[in-house]
Amino acid sequence: MTPPVGGIDPHQDTFTVGIVDPHGVEITHETFDNTAAGYVTAIELLDAAGVRQVGVEGSAKWGAHVAIALCAAGFDAREVPASRSAAQRRSRRLEKTDAVDAVASARALLAEPTLGPVQTLEVYDPLAAEIEAVLEHRRALVAARTLGLHHVADQISKLPAEIRGQLTSDDKIESRLRRLDRTDPAIDVYTGWRLSFCHLRDKQRSPIILLFDHAM
Repeated sequence: MTPPVGGIDPHQDTFTVGIVDPHGVEITHETFDNTAAGYVTAIELLDAAGVRQVGVEGSAKWGAHVAIALCAAGFDAREVPASRSAAQRRSRRLEKTDAVDAVASARALLAEPTLGPVQTLEVYDPLAAEIEAVLEHRRALVAARTLGLHHVADQISKLPAEIRGQLTSDDKIESRLRRLDRTDPAIDVYTGWRLSFCHLRDKQRSPIILLFDHAM
């Protein structure tokens, strides 16, 4: 007989476990604290239901520790992409709740039992955690810089024609900002524009310095 399948929807302070039978019918769901005590109680619930395979959404983030606990307890823990659980929820036209998402993760794993393993380390490695933190910060800086450059390009497109004509459209954004610094300062009506773009240029320089710091 095919055993039931579990699904977990994790959050910062809590996680919800959902269990479905081999036909995808919900058996139960329950929410636990995202702590060691919560992991023990959740594992007892899964064991009592005869679950051996559990799908975890976000196993590399808020679901990392519960995923580690599941692996240590001998469960076959699989990563459920958010798109898979969302598709299960939408197919039944259900509102998004923690319980619905947990059950949807279980159904997604039931539909695709060969989903990849959870994306967390089996043990906590301080060095690996530090490297991951630096990489995550770098990704955030790159995203902030990209957003800033898009904002600068948008503002340049709104400059008066007399100023925009002095900038070369083929140049990179930073080159255009430097060229903007060298526009005729005697045109007082554009002083506000110049000060605004000097501020934007300085804001763009900061993430570059931070990125080089992390690369060293």
